[in-house]
Amino acid sequence: MRMMFVTLKEKRAILNSFNDVVEVKDDNNIFSYYLTGENTHKLIAKGFNEGGDGYIYCKNYNDYNKNKNGWIDVKDFTANEIRELLGNTISSNLH
Repeated sequence: MRMMFVTLKEKRAILNSFNDVVEVKDDNNIFSYYLTGENTHKLIAKGFNEGGDGYIYCKNYNDYNKNKNGWIDVKDFTANEIRELLGNTISSNLH
């Protein structure tokens, strides 16, 4: 059985539910997310659009299939997988 596709609206709600994460929308309706806080301003998620694409940075974890720069394509992730990955990314960038 195939998992239900997580919509852009749902992905945005997950990403925006984290403290210290700021959403930025460009002219092409593509969303990026920055971790902001004390001494921190780092791009942690990018490329989120209506087509389902989106990438989360998580270079320090080997549990995910990532590209050579540490970006993980979350197009087919469940809501819980996105939430867990983003939590890992935030934790690794705050400590």
